Amino acid sequence: MLKIIRAFFLCLLLLSCSPEESDPVDPGNSPGQVGQLRRPKKANNKVVAHRGGSMEKKCPDNSIEALNYAIDIGCYASEADVYITKDNHVIVAHTDREDKINGLHPWKATYAQIIAAGKLANGETIPRLEDYLKRVLDAGTIMLWIDIKSIASLPQSEGNEYSSRCAERTSEIVREMKANHFVEFIVGRAEVLKRTINASRGDWSCGYMNTSMSPSSFQQNGYNWANFSISSIFYNNGEVKGNYTIDDYAKNGVRISVYNVDTDNNRAWYISNIDKLYAITTNYPKILLDEIRNN
Repeated sequence: MLKIIRAFFLCLLLLSCSPEESDPVDPGNSPGQVGQLRRPKKANNKVVAHRGGSMEKKCPDNSIEALNYAIDIGCYASEADVYITKDNHVIVAHTDREDKINGLHPWKATYAQIIAAGKLANGETIPRLEDYLKRVLDAGTIMLWIDIKSIASLPQSEGNEYSSRCAERTSEIVREMKANHFVEFIVGRAEVLKRTINASRGDWSCGYMNTSMSPSSFQQNGYNWANFSISSIFYNNGEVKGNYTIDDYAKNGVRISVYNVDTDNNRAWYISNIDKLYAITTNYPKILLDEIRNN
């Protein structure tokens, strides 16, 4: 009997010293998740706002105001351009024809120097990637398509190195902010794409913008997403372009998204083929959304 009593009290002692149960795993759409990365709420459309739809909103491209517009009208994603600065910041902006931002080459200037050289037309400071991702995560409803920009004014090998470092630092920031499920990357050069895919480690998709690569070559290289301008392939204002169809890529297991879908004619054609497409990028996302819903 004494042994039974001792065993009973020993059990009570062990229970009282055991750690508290861990917090439940967050289902995905609140900012305080424990043990699991958040996921955006699924959008009911395939519309990507080019640079946030700034042209339609009439605000600076790649601004927080433009991103807010894409969020407010309910787009699937907002596209943004990124560059890395001399001091390893990733900024959301688009360079001019000389690859300059505020008159400075970003790879030669610090973030502080770039923002000191000027603000956006709406008074905003040029945003860092962290600023953009914070807004995306706060909304919880939109994807961010991150365009790793090519640098035309540098020798190709030097430009590729710069863009690749941008992709790698961008990937680090995405992971630091636990935004893995809120981003997808798009890339224009093969060497940059390889390092971008390596940096992604399979945590998000990476699209390739090379219309000269055949569907079978996409498949053979393990690239499963092609993001193409309609000025080069498929259909553009009544003209069928390129050597391949959307179906040709689908047969090779490659999903297709298209951009520069801005005219009435083009919107009608791509809406009629929307079931075959992964996404449609446009400068007029609200118009496209309304036409899809009314179709």
